[in-house]
Amino acid sequence: MATVTDIRLNDASLNDIHGRLRIPLNDEGLRAWYPSDVSLLLREVLTQRRIIAEALDVCRDNPALEFDTVDLVQACKEIRDRWGDIKRGVYAKAEMKRLREQNDQRDLAIRRLEQGLNASMGRGDSLQAENDQLRAQIVDTISDAKQGVMQLQAEHAAMVARVEGLLLQTAAALR
Repeated sequence: MATVTDIRLNDASLNDIHGRLRIPLNDEGLRAWYPSDVSLLLREVLTQRRIIAEALDVCRDNPALEFDTVDLVQACKEIRDRWGDIKRGVYAKAEMKRLREQNDQRDLAIRRLEQGLNASMGRGDSLQAENDQLRAQIVDTISDAKQGVMQLQAEHAAMVARVEGLLLQTAAALR
């Protein structure tokens, strides 16, 4: 891994060196720039090689790699793919857990609704029985009222007949 004391070339420095390589330099320019540019480029190459070697060592220790490789990009792809498989498994387990919890909550809500429905149905049955009882009382009351009306009509007719009979007797007595 790169240490703090490593002087790393940034993009601007690399572009400067690239620019100097593309233009012809006089002897003085070659003496001024060539040693420092070559030194910086070699130091950068060595740092890059060390970083790649350390990365490959780490990658080789990774159980996701199925075979030993010297290609860092290929090693990283294999690790990425393996990690993707692991993540899908981990997330699938978490998703299943979440779905199970959600299902349990829905089951609980369904049980509560069933209890409420059963209680409502019980109240409905009770109200229906009370309604039936009230209808029977109304029918009995209407029947009793009809009988009472018929009885009153019969008594009224008997009274009218008695009054008419008395009126006829009175009229006959008066004649």
